[in-house]
Amino acid sequence: MKTAIVHYKFTSSFTLYYYVEKLDKWVWIFYPWSFSETLNGLARQRGGEVIEATINVLRELNASELNLDRHRVKSSLTRCIEKTSRA
Repeated sequence: MKTAIVHYKFTSSFTLYYYVEKLDKWVWIFYPWSFSETLNGLARQRGGEVIEATINVLRELNASELNLDRHRVKSSLTRCIEKTSRA
């Protein structure tokens, strides 16, 4: 069986046959299909209140072009947190 992935990370323990880009150093990648999970992970690394930490992460990333208001971020993260706590 051959495998494919978008980003082949240097830390991968698998041999991949196809990839779009090989990453030689650690980076955090925002994939459109996991936006809330990514923000949740970044915010939790900071500690403290997750919603406020997320707003700060978005500010630091200059993510104003995403047109995310506080209510949408809170709603999305709340669903993400509920989903991961059930797993």
